[in-house]
Amino acid sequence: MSWFSGFFIGLFTRHLVTKLLALLLSIGLFGFVQANLMDTQEIARITLVPSLAEDIRDRYVLLTNPFDVTGLMIRGEQIKVEGLARQYRSTVQRVPIDQRMLSPPFGRETASGVIEIPIDANLFRDDVLFGKDVTVERLETVKSIQVAELVTKRARVEVAPALQKLAHDDYEGKLTFVPNMAAVDIRGPKHAFEKDPVRVVVTVRAIADRISTHPPFPGDRGTLTFGDGICEIDWKQGDIAPELQLFLRITPEGGEPLPPGEFRQKLAVSCDATKRKDTITLNEIPIQIRYGLAQKSDLLEHYKALAPLTDAQMAEGLIRQQLKVRLPAAMKGDDAFLGNLVLVLDVATARDETDFVGVRGPEELGERLYVPFYLDVRDRNRADDLQSLRQVVIAVEDEPVAQFQAKKS
Repeated sequence: MSWFSGFFIGLFTRHLVTKLLALLLSIGLFGFVQANLMDTQEIARITLVPSLAEDIRDRYVLLTNPFDVTGLMIRGEQIKVEGLARQYRSTVQRVPIDQRMLSPPFGRETASGVIEIPIDANLFRDDVLFGKDVTVERLETVKSIQVAELVTKRARVEVAPALQKLAHDDYEGKLTFVPNMAAVDIRGPKHAFEKDPVRVVVTVRAIADRISTHPPFPGDRGTLTFGDGICEIDWKQGDIAPELQLFLRITPEGGEPLPPGEFRQKLAVSCDATKRKDTITLNEIPIQIRYGLAQKSDLLEHYKALAPLTDAQMAEGLIRQQLKVRLPAAMKGDDAFLGNLVLVLDVATARDETDFVGVRGPEELGERLYVPFYLDVRDRNRADDLQSLRQVVIAVEDEPVAQFQAKKS
């Protein structure tokens, strides 16, 4: 064993200076070779196209469009860096986003609930891009890939306040519009819905002009309907972020999910409307008094007429050039119909100071009697006149009521 010990001791003692110089020379040569094997390359621009992995597409939505990364300086083994520089120079690179990248060290959730994946050196070290052996030394583009959780909200469909109880010169009364669907399901980014409950608020721009040019319906009453892409959605009014509407999918009752543009084509609002009537004064109209079955006494025997009727009119049973009625313009020249009209005084539903008349006799009634009156037709066999009668009203502000004063005995 003595020869082995001598050899071992001599290994570290004989020619020590020469051996150290050789070692230093080896290290220097290694460093020189290694330095020549490393390289730094610049990639002027890469177009990144983010996409969600298939297994998370039903739970998340990608909010980021393709974008360019510029001024990218990478360093690593020469052969690898040169290959990457050739591969990515002015090309499009797909960036698949999977569940792993939604959590640190890649992704981070913001206060709004959006997950941001910064485009930084750490992202490029992922094996899908450059890998761990390549270092990004400079990156001029400061962007992030944004991903949001998907949620489904039940939303009621309403009309905008501007369409509620709308007045128009062509129609009588207020036009109250209703949508053609009551509720929908909306699926989209969680932070798109600012409040609960979610609403789809439907409106029609320049509605008054559209009503004026709307095809007229036949008859006195009809329905105004506005659809075929005319309706719009007021996203802000419905507490839905307008800038995120492109990421929404809307499902009508019993339908398929639709992007907002296609869903809008299916929206419509409608309302029942009555054409505005003209006021005319009838030349003459007969008076007809109708009593209840239990009412036997004569109205004119115990009472005298007060305005708007007179005793003379009641006695003659005819009103001349006094009664004003409102009716559609097309009916103003229908003399046969106008000649069939009669003014009915309904004593059966009269009331006095002691309220409803009922079956009481005149001696039980108060000093003042109020008798409702309305229009009817004498010849009820004229079916068209019965239909037209529904479109004619007596032109008074309040309920048509005739007053009678008890005669002194």
